[in-house]
Amino acid sequence: MTAEKLLETIEIYQNFFVESGFKKAGQLHDELPAFPQVRTAEAPFREEGAIPEELLEAIETYRKFFVESGFKKTEHLHDELLTSDQSGFEHCHGMLDRMVKFVQEGRLEKAFRWLGFIQGFLWSRRVFALAEHNDKAGFEHCHGMLDPMVRFVHEGRLEKTFRWLGFIQGFLWAHRIYTLAEIKDHNRSKGLLDP
Repeated sequence: MTAEKLLETIEIYQNFFVESGFKKAGQLHDELPAFPQVRTAEAPFREEGAIPEELLEAIETYRKFFVESGFKKTEHLHDELLTSDQSGFEHCHGMLDRMVKFVQEGRLEKAFRWLGFIQGFLWSRRVFALAEHNDKAGFEHCHGMLDPMVRFVHEGRLEKTFRWLGFIQGFLWAHRIYTLAEIKDHNRSKGLLDP
């Protein structure tokens, strides 16, 4: 996967936020998490060069949350907008087993993107208590993430870029802006084919 292809996908979301009239907001990181294992909307491990064991620990943190909260594992229909929060939580729970396989297969870019997707979904559903979090602030926060992502690509910080891309995609899915199929198409149509 080339940096150029990743930048093209970021541009899709830049266009969405601009066309929708959302300004860019800085990061809202003074939140207190709803569960102590996750510090913020950031992943609970080093970003660049994270070892697979740390990524697996992060996956297990989310698995524990879903299990303790009583969410089943399901797969949401990919060509339909999210139908309920319950369905979203269950879909995210169902992603975790496949993420473990991605890590085992060395497909870390996809694992990071999916981790970000889950984090974006959980944040949008207010699992993380963000200061002054409302829907508009959430959209503006995501919009504000895109410029640094371009810089990350140029700096070679792809793990963080993929996690942030997934975060934005999870947020937009939770708000019923895009279906899972559309999000996959954004990735694929611009050359971000899954390995």
